[in-house]
Amino acid sequence: MKKAVCLFLALSLLCLSSCVSFESYYPSQNEIVTLYKNNRRLFANAAAAALRLCPDSYVSTTDYYRPANSDGIEGLYLADRTDKAKEVVTSLDDRDILTLFEVCGVKSLSTRTEGELAGVEFSCGGSSNIYCGVYYISEDRPVFLSDFAAELDMYENGWKYEGKYGSISVRYYTEKIADNFYYYDAQA
Repeated sequence: MKKAVCLFLALSLLCLSSCVSFESYYPSQNEIVTLYKNNRRLFANAAAAALRLCPDSYVSTTDYYRPANSDGIEGLYLADRTDKAKEVVTSLDDRDILTLFEVCGVKSLSTRTEGELAGVEFSCGGSSNIYCGVYYISEDRPVFLSDFAAELDMYENGWKYEGKYGSISVRYYTEKIADNFYYYDAQA
């Protein structure tokens, strides 16, 4: 009986460890820039489509992440974050965004608007405290994605921000890829 219980526990643990994966993917800057350059039109079309959504939104697929309030939604979804107290999740049918996700492996996108300035962040990878990808910004200038008004310092071939965002210490780097499109990586 002891052997059966031990075998059951060992198999359960093996199954749990293979089924619950918290694996992260952190592509290099070169990989992300090459991905963008090889798929410029897909990124431009998805940015245009995303900007037609609500001004503060998050888009992903249920294959990558399933939010708690997404009952009955399969595939692409939109989380409207306009009302900070109540995020509304709905199914999204957008061929341009879905194509970018499928072809380029983009994990999610977020839109953000501050005054006349609008941005779309395309997350290409990361982990719990490291993020990287590409962003589109309506006014062709580098920005800190969490605060468009933050001052960036010139650094190497781009710009950096190091400091606090709320209570979190942040290291952020961005570099221009093409008109209105920038590479970014951030570590919190």
